[in-house]
Amino acid sequence: MTKPIDLTTIAKTPFSREDILECIRLQDSGFKETQLRYVLGRMLESNTLIRVGRNEYELNTQNRKAVYENSYSETAGRIAEEIDKAYPLVDFRVWELRWLNEFFNHQIGQNKIFVEVENDACEYVYSAVSELIDSMVLYKPSFEDLFRYGDNDSIIITRLVKEAPTGVPYRYNVRLEQIIVDLFSDKYLVEMLSKADYPEAIRSMFNVYCIDRSTLSRYAKRRNRMSEVEEYLIQEAQKS
Repeated sequence: MTKPIDLTTIAKTPFSREDILECIRLQDSGFKETQLRYVLGRMLESNTLIRVGRNEYELNTQNRKAVYENSYSETAGRIAEEIDKAYPLVDFRVWELRWLNEFFNHQIGQNKIFVEVENDACEYVYSAVSELIDSMVLYKPSFEDLFRYGDNDSIIITRLVKEAPTGVPYRYNVRLEQIIVDLFSDKYLVEMLSKADYPEAIRSMFNVYCIDRSTLSRYAKRRNRMSEVEEYLIQEAQKS
């Protein structure tokens, strides 16, 4: 499609991928569904379109920032859905190390799937996930054991920190505020990642996505990293 795309004719807001596809086809009958991913990517990258929820988008008429959305692999998505179904009252989060490749200069080669579970249910979830998935499942491993036995898409069952930010739109989603604080406090991330990448990575997170400073501060206090995180954000990540 060579003509500029006009989404202002979509009557409702927010709108879905299907709404966008229908709108574009009214302007270009030859537009193929396979082209939509590329077009969406370009509009999100240019910040003319923002993602506000699961399959929900809005035109960025006020230069707002996007809401960070978890993008699960098939394995991680399956784990999250099965735990959610089997343990509806258990608080847990699921996230993947590869998500940091969006922000970090040094790309992460081996993905890890982190399943953080409230302490009393950790062993039950570990048993359930071990039966569900063929990949290596490690229960609260030391970093040495993770290094020795972990491989690509290894699943790491750990204790969920109390008062971790509630996921959006699903309760097991991990918010970017949690990831930022965990860069300074999670024993695995501290060992696996290079702090040399932190300034640009955190700056990118703040520039592209909505970051709730109060949510970030509450979680940093809970992790006993408030002074370290705040000092770093002020001195490094928020430099103009």
